[in-house]
Amino acid sequence: MNLEKFSHLFFDFDGLLVDTEPLHFRAWEQLCKQEKLSFNLTFLNYTKLAHAVKSSFYPFLKQENHLSDEIIDNLKIEKHKIYLELLKKSPPSWKSGAEEFLKQAYKNKLTLVVVTNARLSEITIIKQHLQSLTFIEHWITSDCYKERKPHPEPYLTAYSRFPSIKKNAIFCFEDTLKGAASFTRADLLGVIINPTLHPNNTDLDLIDSFSQLRL
Repeated sequence: MNLEKFSHLFFDFDGLLVDTEPLHFRAWEQLCKQEKLSFNLTFLNYTKLAHAVKSSFYPFLKQENHLSDEIIDNLKIEKHKIYLELLKKSPPSWKSGAEEFLKQAYKNKLTLVVVTNARLSEITIIKQHLQSLTFIEHWITSDCYKERKPHPEPYLTAYSRFPSIKKNAIFCFEDTLKGAASFTRADLLGVIINPTLHPNNTDLDLIDSFSQLRL
């Protein structure tokens, strides 16, 4: 896939550039054990629930343990605290080919932007360990908008930072259907990079790794 005509690259973060998904899973697993809640999910099943266009992880947790929405909201807060501690103790690594791709894009003087549901507090910790993330100048985190992916607001917020750029100069990268729905609803072009996702699940371009892209 040739990306030579694009000047601005918009990236998701968790699961696309950095391998944080196992830490999210561990945080929920640890919290549920601590609170004596049922968490009968493998890592693969967890990601399927969490990454669906209409996320079904919280409804699963709610139904499995007969929880109220208020309790779910409180659990989210506690899970985030555990996740931050895990980030400090076990910093995530790069996803395959991601660092090399960023270095080449930076060398080619492309504008690099992260559009993520992650919080700035999480990003700050990870950037301390993965120095090449400094190549990315623009960061649109969940602190910057109200509606999370798959709503288009995250990508529209990113696009609004570049008022002189046309949408056809932007190319987006996601690893989930939920993220892809966000950039699609924002009327932007993009690709899903996920070796475990079956092509029948999406009409969008789907590739296995960054190595299949050419700048």
